[in-house]
Amino acid sequence: MAKRKLSYIEQLIRLFTASQQELIRLLQTIEPRGTVAQYRKELLKQTDKELALLLSKATPLMESLVQQSYVQGIIYVNRKLGKKMISTKEAEILKELSKTHRKTINVFIRNKLGDLNDTNYFIGRQIKDNIQRATEEAIGLKLSTNETLRECKKNILKNFAENGISAIKTKNGREIRMDAYADMVARSTTREITNTATIKQVSELGYDLVKMSEHLGACPICQTYEGRVYSISGKDKRFPKLDIAFSSGYANIHPRCRHVLEPFVEELNDVDKYIKISNEPFKEPSKSSKQVQEYYKQQREKQILRNDRLQWEKYKTVLKNEAPATLAGFRRMKTANSDNYKEIKRKYKETLAREN
Repeated sequence: MAKRKLSYIEQLIRLFTASQQELIRLLQTIEPRGTVAQYRKELLKQTDKELALLLSKATPLMESLVQQSYVQGIIYVNRKLGKKMISTKEAEILKELSKTHRKTINVFIRNKLGDLNDTNYFIGRQIKDNIQRATEEAIGLKLSTNETLRECKKNILKNFAENGISAIKTKNGREIRMDAYADMVARSTTREITNTATIKQVSELGYDLVKMSEHLGACPICQTYEGRVYSISGKDKRFPKLDIAFSSGYANIHPRCRHVLEPFVEELNDVDKYIKISNEPFKEPSKSSKQVQEYYKQQREKQILRNDRLQWEKYKTVLKNEAPATLAGFRRMKTANSDNYKEIKRKYKETLAREN
């Protein structure tokens, strides 16, 4: 059976996850030799090398993701509106796109590559600051050179075992880990670009109305806007203007939003019904509603998964090969509370206590 080709989203997520693991592996395996300054220089050299590799691999993936997502939006609109296409091949569609579409794609690529560069810088800065802090703490103990080097490495590993490696810091000060950031960016990017392509293609074909999708378990904010019909230009006063839903300036409600737009064809729909639905007050649903409860249930499950991943990575950092090789294996033993799980939990605590 042929192996399924990974999507650009999956490749990006795997790339950032692997890079995060490689950075931690480097911090684990580079032996402290020479002076403290030489050890620090070697750590920074290897970190910069890995981050340069990450950027070189992520750049073409991001470009391909932008182009593919945009083309998917074009194809979706044309099919919904019954428009014939010369080809459904991505390369041929890209060649035939109007100047407006091509300009939009180039702007997206430029912005997303800028985001990648900013992320790369933040990761590098964070690691360098951690190494500098660990070095200063070790030197402050006034130990022998060899003892200082060992203390420096211990401090570095302890910090990353507790916190992982973050890719960005949000406006409210929360740091997002590399793997979670890659997932958020990839999924947010596809929706935003596909929605942008939909909006522009609908307008180019002389239409003005779009309908937002609906999803079970959507967040309370999205539930306020989903299922409605919007006027792209705002000229059709029967429906609210699309800017009401996409008020942030992006073609999605929030990062990692699943909602997509589709052309709304009046001849194929009950227009009066959608006029009524679309003009209902924009207010968040009650917390007791079934939809909101489903959302909170999904969030609890995601939080458990995030906590398990963080715990597993801490164990991998401290115990190395003694920890389970995969997150799935770790979660199985944790859920079963097996003897193996109890044993690695004990070893983890003992190792940390011994090093402190």
